[in-house]
Amino acid sequence: MQECEQRLCFLAEWPDPCSGIVRHFQLIVYLKDFSVEMYDIRNHRVFLRRTGCPSLSRRELRIGGKVLVCSRLLSITNYGDAYTAGELHNTHQKTLALVKPQAMAKMGTIMEVITEAGLTITQARMVKFERKDVEDYSTRLQANCCFNEMINELVSGPALAMELMGKNAVLVWRRSLGFSTSAVDESREPDCAKGDVPNLANDKLQSIGEQGYGSPSSEEAVQELDIIFPSTGHHHGPSSAVRLDNSTCCIIKPHAISEGLVGKIVNAILEAGFEISALRMLVLEIKDAKKFLEVYYGVVQEYTALVTELSTGPCMALQVCGESAVESFRELCGPSDPEIARTLRPNSLRALFGKNKVQNALHCTDLPEDGKLEVEYFFKVLSN
Repeated sequence: MQECEQRLCFLAEWPDPCSGIVRHFQLIVYLKDFSVEMYDIRNHRVFLRRTGCPSLSRRELRIGGKVLVCSRLLSITNYGDAYTAGELHNTHQKTLALVKPQAMAKMGTIMEVITEAGLTITQARMVKFERKDVEDYSTRLQANCCFNEMINELVSGPALAMELMGKNAVLVWRRSLGFSTSAVDESREPDCAKGDVPNLANDKLQSIGEQGYGSPSSEEAVQELDIIFPSTGHHHGPSSAVRLDNSTCCIIKPHAISEGLVGKIVNAILEAGFEISALRMLVLEIKDAKKFLEVYYGVVQEYTALVTELSTGPCMALQVCGESAVESFRELCGPSDPEIARTLRPNSLRALFGKNKVQNALHCTDLPEDGKLEVEYFFKVLSN
């Protein structure tokens, strides 16, 4: 008897730019080869027969994830059947992780530890908390004797907020910070077996402790994540930490994120003496990627592949500050072709983390006058 092929089923939507209609699909993903099928729910017909989708990543197969299928960026809205819900529910637990202002110099190391812990960063923003923002936590934290101290810490400078996803994410992240998981913690997560939570005695984070924060339970994580990363238009969350002064724009591309290289890249930038003054993780629609890369249209033969690469999954935009930021950061990145970079600049970021001309890990601003424009595009225009 032939073994049944494992597949996952999701509900997804796609805003049709021609008709202005949001189209709803059943999306079936075959895990053996990551091929997909699509069924048009409204018209009750097959929309796409089983087709290979090499850009698909398992990390995006989640509620709220975005997947690129045949040039259409689909948003996954729900599980499509009970089997998929059962398979993914526990492995897709989410938690809020905050890096307080006092620990921002170690944010690259913290991101590395997150990856080593088996967690995935699914959303990230560098924010500047105002006192009124922190008060949104008051119903859950005012009973804490350190509540006022925590407010003062969070409003003292830019902080990094992240949505982490993974198996037992709440307890894994709290242990990563050095907090023991008490019986109270474990009783809040009844689906978690104690043996499933690694005891991460990680030397990299020995001195972080209270300079980080993690949601106490999965229920509280849902509420706290909605404050920082609102899913509806009822509020916009804390303001961005971006400042439009002498700076340059760096984009960490989707393939580097999916390979868990973000922490290493951020560390390399900080160790080179640059300041990261703003950070935002986002998924670019194809039209946005085309607009951003339009200066390369008709200039480089890889233009179409570059647009596709930039829209295949989440990328991370960084505002990088430093003396002569554009020129000096471009020097750190190295030649755009990683093969050439490995010969001429073996210690450059593209030599260390790039794969080929298209998947060269990073985009950096080419001209000084473009630095402010690119920062505005990612942190102002695409935020509206």
